Amino acid sequence: MQQRRPEAFILITRADDMGYTHTGNLATIECLRNGIIRCAGVLVIAPWFGEAAQLTCENPDLCFGVHLHMIVVPEPEVVIECRGVSYHLEGGRALLSDLNLQIRRGETLVLLGRSGSGKTTTLKLINKLLEPTEGQVLVEGRATSAWDPIRLRRRIGYVIQEVGLFPHFTVERNVGLVPSLEGWPAERTCARVRELLDLVGLEAERFAGRFPRELSGGQRQRVGVARALAADPPFLLMDEPFGALDPVTRAEIQREFQTLERRLQKTIVFVTHDLREGLMLATRVALMEGGRLVGVYTPEEFRRASDPAVMAYLQAFETAETTRGGE
Repeated sequence: MQQRRPEAFILITRADDMGYTHTGNLATIECLRNGIIRCAGVLVIAPWFGEAAQLTCENPDLCFGVHLHMIVVPEPEVVIECRGVSYHLEGGRALLSDLNLQIRRGETLVLLGRSGSGKTTTLKLINKLLEPTEGQVLVEGRATSAWDPIRLRRRIGYVIQEVGLFPHFTVERNVGLVPSLEGWPAERTCARVRELLDLVGLEAERFAGRFPRELSGGQRQRVGVARALAADPPFLLMDEPFGALDPVTRAEIQREFQTLERRLQKTIVFVTHDLREGLMLATRVALMEGGRLVGVYTPEEFRRASDPAVMAYLQAFETAETTRGGE
C-alpha cells in the first residue's frame, strides 16, 4: 500500500490578523504581527510584504515529504489612491510633490512626519478641501474632481485637533448633525447618538444635554469622534486628533481608539508627528518629509528600516524620550 504523504495547509493572510492560530493534525499555523507565518518549520512571507512570496525551509528534515497547500487571501482592496499628486500654493511653493500612495480597505494608515511635511495637505486633498495642482486623488476608484464635494464628505468622517464642535449645540445635536442633514428620522438619529456616545465612553443620560463648554478636553474629543462616526461613513480622516490633550488623557484615548479600530473596521487615515502614537495605532506608516513620501512601512518594518530619514526620525524620538525621562 502506498504511504500517503503528510499534508500541511499554510494560510497567507494580512498582518493585522495577528494572533490567529490554527492547529491541525500535522501543522500549527501562526500568523505573526509582521506578516510572517510559521508552519511545521516552513517560513512564508505574504506577497504584499515583499517583492514576491517566499517559501523557505528552516528545517529540511521537518519539511521533507510534506505536501504543502497554500491558501492565499487576496490583498485588500485599494479604496483611496494618490497618483502623482502635487499641490502648489499660488506663489508656486510646493506643499506636496509627486505623491504616490495607496490606502487599503479597513486599514489604519498613519501619515507621520514633522510640521510642514505635507500630512494635513494630503488629508485636505482626499476630502476635496483642496484640488491637486498635478495628478489625481481617487476615492473608491473615482477621481475627487468627479465627486460632488458634499456627497464625498458625507462618506468621510473628519476629526481634527480643535474638535470643531458647535458651541451653541448640545452634545446630542452636535453628534446628530450629519444624520439630520441626511434626512434621518428623529427617532433613528436619537438612537444613533446614544449608541455612539456609549461607544466612545460617554453615558448618554449624563452627556447628551451638555454643551461643549461643560466638557473636559478629553470628553470633547470623544464627542468629536462620535460625530465623525454618526452617519456610519466608510472612511475616517483624523488630523492630530489627540495632540491637544494632556499625556494621561491622551494615552487613555489612544487605548480606547485601538478598541474602536478593531470593532469598527473603518478605513482610517491618521495624521500625527508622534512616533509612539503612530506605531501604536497604525496598520502601516507612511513617513513624509518636505512634502514628499519617504516610504510606507508596517510598524515592525519602520523600526528596522535602514533609510536615513527613518533612522533620523527614530533617533530624534529616542533623544526626546531620554530628555523627557531625565526631567
